[in-house]
This record gives sequence, structure tokens and C-alpha cells, in this order.
Amino acid sequence: MPTDQVCLGRKRPVPSCPNPLFLEWLTELRDSAKEKGLKTQYVYQKAINSLKKYPLPLKNGKEAKILQNFGDGICKILDERLQKHYREN
Repeated sequence: MPTDQVCLGRKRPVPSCPNPLFLEWLTELRDSAKEKGLKTQYVYQKAINSLKKYPLPLKNGKEAKILQNFGDGICKILDERLQKHYREN
């Protein structure tokens, strides 16, 4: 019987959040909606939860459409913010 130990699990650590910009922007939108007392805060929170579960980086807002709770509106907002971010940096 071999005594070699077998190591199971991930080969490399998964980053805590592969989409930090999108997460930051959605959090800002949620907090803004919460301050104004809008019900859209719940929509943004659902989108944040979906984004946190997704392990791969997204290139743009359109790609986020594959996630749950990401509709055309949120994807469009993310694309606009991303374009603005690219222009500024």
C-alpha cells in the first residue's frame, strides 16, 4: 500500500473578487438608491450577490448579462462607467 499523500483542492488561490470595479460601482449605486429610499437598492443588491459568486473576470457590462439579476439597464450603466473609467485613466 503506497504511503504517498494525495493533495486535493485548487492549484491556485481564487482572488477574493475578480471584478472589483463592477462590485464597487454596484455598491455605490445600491447605497445611493438606499439614501433616496428607492426600491432599486434591492435589485442592485441581488446583482452584487451574483457578481460575488462569479469567479471569472468580466471585460465589459455586456458580459455580465450572463449572470442572474443583470438586466439591460445594469449592463448599460456598467458599460458607461467603464468607458468613463478608461477615458480618465
